[in-house]
Amino acid sequence: MLVQEIFDVIIDFLHNDKMALATCSLTCLTWVPAARFHLFYEVTAHSETFPLLVKLLETSPHIRSMIKSLVVQGRDSQQRNTPARRRQSNSADIVLASKLAMLTTLIPDVKFLRISAVDWELFILENILHVLARTLSCVAHLDLERVKLRTFSHFTSLICSFPKLRQLSLDGISWDANSTSASVLIQPLAVDVSYLRNVGHARCLIGWLLAQDPEPEVRTFFMQVGLDEGYDVGRRLLQSALGASVQRLHLSLEKFTGNHPMQSK
Repeated sequence: MLVQEIFDVIIDFLHNDKMALATCSLTCLTWVPAARFHLFYEVTAHSETFPLLVKLLETSPHIRSMIKSLVVQGRDSQQRNTPARRRQSNSADIVLASKLAMLTTLIPDVKFLRISAVDWELFILENILHVLARTLSCVAHLDLERVKLRTFSHFTSLICSFPKLRQLSLDGISWDANSTSASVLIQPLAVDVSYLRNVGHARCLIGWLLAQDPEPEVRTFFMQVGLDEGYDVGRRLLQSALGASVQRLHLSLEKFTGNHPMQSK
């Protein structure tokens, strides 16, 4: 008979296979704790699953403390390809935005938060961001994917509203207007920028990071360098105090021939 530690190690290797973990939890009572740890480590909230997720956590309170990672997922354009589907999606998203606090107050131990907004209406997104910032005070890693805000100050206000934030990942983040007023970080921060198309946004972000004390680490940065403006922004980053912390630098040069972009990396 193998010792329990061996089974725990085997189950650890199945951490991203939900079906296998569910099978393990039904196979042997002693396997349940290890299988549950991985099954409920991360949950995804979107408008379809949101009611069921809240009901599960309300009826099974012992699960709440296991959840350390929350993904808040919007809908992509393919789910809104007809007027009827668009109206249905918007209604469901409004419900999610108005009742999200019902979920987040049940899982205060979340350390990792990913927001993938995709095609959310702006007012829905801002309501959701407000709830997340107000109720999840233990978040240490924030991942923003395809999120668009009104102004840069809205972006910095969101970042600074998480008092324990230590790592920030940005992919496709944007805002409608740059602004001079911005919130100030009160703790060290490591930043990964996987994609930031607008050169003006890159300049604004770099300027804000340079103004922080303590200065953040910029470990990854994606940069458009097709125009003189892009070169200037890249030079400013690399010649500043932030440059020493850069581990991965992605330089993108786009040339347009008709409607067909060519990218060099």
